[in-house]
Amino acid sequence: MKKKAQSIIVLIFLLIFSAAAFNCKTEIAELQYSKRIIIINPSLGYTKSFIYLIENKIIDIPDTEFVGIIYDKANHQYERTQEYLDENNYPFYRIEKVTGNLKPETLFQQNSCSEDFHRIFSGSDGILFLGGPDVPSGIFGSKTNLLTNITDPHRHYFELSFLFHLLGGNQNESLTPLLEEDKNYIVNAFCLGLQTMNIATGGTLYQDIPSEVYGLKYVEDVLDMDKENIHSGYKGRLYPGEGMNWCNFHRIKLIEDTFFVTEMDLNPGDLPYVLSAHHQAIKDVGKNLKIAAVSMDGKIIEALEHTEYENVFSVQFHPEFSDLYDPEGDKFKNDPDDTDEFTFNELLIENKAMEFHRKYWEYFSSLFAR
Repeated sequence: MKKKAQSIIVLIFLLIFSAAAFNCKTEIAELQYSKRIIIINPSLGYTKSFIYLIENKIIDIPDTEFVGIIYDKANHQYERTQEYLDENNYPFYRIEKVTGNLKPETLFQQNSCSEDFHRIFSGSDGILFLGGPDVPSGIFGSKTNLLTNITDPHRHYFELSFLFHLLGGNQNESLTPLLEEDKNYIVNAFCLGLQTMNIATGGTLYQDIPSEVYGLKYVEDVLDMDKENIHSGYKGRLYPGEGMNWCNFHRIKLIEDTFFVTEMDLNPGDLPYVLSAHHQAIKDVGKNLKIAAVSMDGKIIEALEHTEYENVFSVQFHPEFSDLYDPEGDKFKNDPDDTDEFTFNELLIENKAMEFHRKYWEYFSSLFAR
């Protein structure tokens, strides 16, 4: 019995020591960087893009760890991204998988991911929500348009619920937003991310811009529009396999007294040249969100900011693609008969838009130094 008791004591000691060692390692890992930024559901392509932006100091936030959070039910090839990171040395970037069982009826309440949402929020300084596929329209109370293409519903469940937990919404005003714990927390979103932020706070979407906003049914009619009113690369549908540009570049109008003017030091009359690749857009604006930019004809909302949390903002366009900054990026055609091809970087420089895009990331980076 004495030997058994001694063995039990040794076992307890080993368990306590192991737990203490684990906790110690965790604390050391957390102290390696003074700041942490979360990137939600980054694909391999997005991972490479952000690594480029970080290494080239377009995103310039010293002593910062970037953590990609991938929901286990999302279609984002976690294994490929992890394999890429294992094969390369990026100590400032890692990914983490989160599990859960979210359904449309549980998104806007305490659910199986609520604890993870709080853990991720409380252990970080800011968060990014990215571009992606169409949102299931039933979540914002609409029937599904024939042109809506739902390919990754579980990803949307995770991101909608997370943004609702962060910001709150009129779907359930009894839930206290996480940002009430830290009103300076930084939330930035692009394209789908902007649409998700809007839905999560109680807003709605147009499911297809050409048909619902402009009353157009045919690709040729969309291409006959003013280029400033086209928000995706429709020529590729007519000329598949011809190396056509998959997006559209156009200008936007800034709204006075919003972050573009007050924080980025732009003039209200500036017309930034941006990259768009979307066919859905904001219809009704969500709770505590304010329009910060619109399309040239005023029909499409191009940016939002939060009226209660000053570091929450989102854009419909894409400033986060590395090809915008990389002179060696992929080349595309404007028309199938073109002999010349262009890079996104060349287009930005030609249209004097590089300064705007760099200013965007300078502003984002500056928020973490405040």
